Amino acid sequence: MALVWVCRALLLVRCTIATLEEVPEQERDGGEQAALG
Repeated sequence: MALVWVCRALLLVRCTIATLEEVPEQERDGGEQAALG
Protein backbone atom coordinates (compact mmCIF):
# COMPACT_ATOMS: atom_id res chain seq x y z
CA MET A 1 0.00 0.00 0.00
CA ALA A 2 3.05 2.24 0.31
CA LEU A 3 3.00 2.73 -3.47
CA VAL A 4 -0.49 4.21 -3.23
CA TRP A 5 0.69 6.85 -0.76
CA VAL A 6 3.71 7.64 -2.97
CA CYS A 7 1.44 8.18 -5.98
CA ARG A 8 -0.87 10.39 -3.95
CA ALA A 9 2.07 12.45 -2.70
CA LEU A 10 3.42 12.90 -6.25
CA LEU A 11 -0.01 13.96 -7.52
CA LEU A 12 -0.37 16.45 -4.66
CA VAL A 13 3.07 17.92 -5.37
CA ARG A 14 2.32 18.16 -9.10
CA CYS A 15 -1.00 19.90 -8.46
CA THR A 16 0.67 22.30 -6.04
CA ILE A 17 3.45 23.15 -8.50
CA ALA A 18 0.93 23.55 -11.33
CA THR A 19 -1.09 25.96 -9.21
CA LEU A 20 1.97 27.96 -8.18
CA GLU A 21 3.25 28.17 -11.75
CA GLU A 22 -0.28 28.78 -13.07
CA VAL A 23 0.24 26.09 -15.72
CA PRO A 24 -2.90 25.23 -17.73
CA GLU A 25 -4.27 22.12 -16.01
CA GLN A 26 -6.03 20.96 -19.19
CA GLU A 27 -2.72 20.36 -20.97
CA ARG A 28 -1.19 18.65 -17.95
CA ASP A 29 -4.26 16.45 -17.35
CA GLY A 30 -4.57 15.56 -21.04
CA GLY A 31 -0.92 14.55 -21.19
CA GLU A 32 -1.15 12.40 -18.08
CA GLN A 33 -4.33 10.67 -19.23
CA ALA A 34 -2.74 9.91 -22.61
CA ALA A 35 0.38 8.57 -20.88
CA LEU A 36 -1.70 6.38 -18.57
CA GLY A 37 -3.58 5.11 -21.60
